[in-house]
Amino acid sequence: PHPAPDPGAWNWPDDAMETLDGVSGRSLGSDLRAALPTVGRDLAYTFRQPRNWLILAGEYVVSEYTDTLGLEEPTERYFNRNRVYSSGISSTVEKLGQGYVLFGAAAGWYLWADAKGYDESVNHSQRLMRSLASTGVSTLIIKSASKDDRPNGGTNAFPSGHTSMATTAAASLWYSYGYKVGIPAALLAASVAVQRLDSKAHSLDDIVGGVGLGWLIASQVAKRSSLEVMGAQVLPHVDGEGTVGITLLWSR
Repeated sequence: PHPAPDPGAWNWPDDAMETLDGVSGRSLGSDLRAALPTVGRDLAYTFRQPRNWLILAGEYVVSEYTDTLGLEEPTERYFNRNRVYSSGISSTVEKLGQGYVLFGAAAGWYLWADAKGYDESVNHSQRLMRSLASTGVSTLIIKSASKDDRPNGGTNAFPSGHTSMATTAAASLWYSYGYKVGIPAALLAASVAVQRLDSKAHSLDDIVGGVGLGWLIASQVAKRSSLEVMGAQVLPHVDGEGTVGITLLWSR
C-alpha cells in the first residue's frame, strides 16, 4: 500500500503555481500553466505555413550570399578597422539583446499592467513574451543545426540570438503600438545588431538571419493574436437553430 500523502509536503509544480496565483489579480500561476501550450501553438501556427518556410528560405539565401553580393567583406573590414562602441557601452548594449533581460522586462511589464488593471497592456505584454519564447526556441534549434563559426572563433553563430531576440521585441511592440513605439524599439534592436558586429561575435549573414527570424515570428504571433478580445480567442459560433454568433474562449 502507498503511504498517505503528507499534507504539509510541497507538491511541485501545482503548489508553486498556486503560490504565484496570489501575486497577480489575473492569476499568474494559471497564466504560466497555459504559457507552454500557447507557445507551442504559436510555433505550430508559424511553421506549418508553407509561405513562412519560403520566407525563411529566402532570408537564408540572402544571408548566405551577403559575400557574393559584395556586402560581407567591406562590413568585416570596417569593423576590423573601427570600434563603434567603447567597452562599457558595448556591454550595456549587448544586454539589450539578452533573452533573460528582455523576457524579464516583459514579465515586469505584465505584472505592472495587471496590478494597474490595464488589460490592453496585459495582452500586449503577454504577446511580447510569447514572441520572445518562440523566437528563443527557434533560434536555438537553428543554431544547433547550422553550427557556423564566429569571427571571434566561437561556434553556433547563425543566426545571431541577440539580434533575433531584440528584433522580435521591437517587432512585437511595433505591431502592438505602431511606429511611434516601433521605431525607437527598432533603433535599439539595430544598435544590438551593430554591437554584435562590432564585438566580432557575428558576421553580417548571422545578423541578417537574426533580423529575418525575429521579425517573422513576431508578425505571426501578432497575426494569431489579432482575433482576441480581453485575452480571449474570438471563435465563430452556430447553435442548433442556425443562429450565428461569436464565442469568447479564455484559456486557463
